[in-house]
Amino acid sequence: MTHGTSIRATIAAQPGPLMQENASPDVRRDLGAFLHRIVPENIAPYRHNAEGPDDMPAHIKSALTQTQLSIPVTDSRLQLGTWQGIFLLEHRASPHRRSLVLTLIGEKA
Repeated sequence: MTHGTSIRATIAAQPGPLMQENASPDVRRDLGAFLHRIVPENIAPYRHNAEGPDDMPAHIKSALTQTQLSIPVTDSRLQLGTWQGIFLLEHRASPHRRSLVLTLIGEKA
């Protein structure tokens, strides 16, 4: 058990962790739709497409979003706002196996 702690979550590969409003599923849908509009999955404008039409767009979306997230912890509880949730923002259209690395920073109680 630790106190005065934060958790740093780092995702291996292209998706990113996201702390965002969790009260309305429309927030996640709108974020996904926005990213799709600004970085379309269209093979024509990209030279790198070895894994399909979502390959290069996933790299660009990863560059535009975060790849790690720090979350404060107090008394073994995540300190999130009333409406906040933690999500994995997946940038690929097809399913992929992902790794999550958690680093706990703090002092033992």
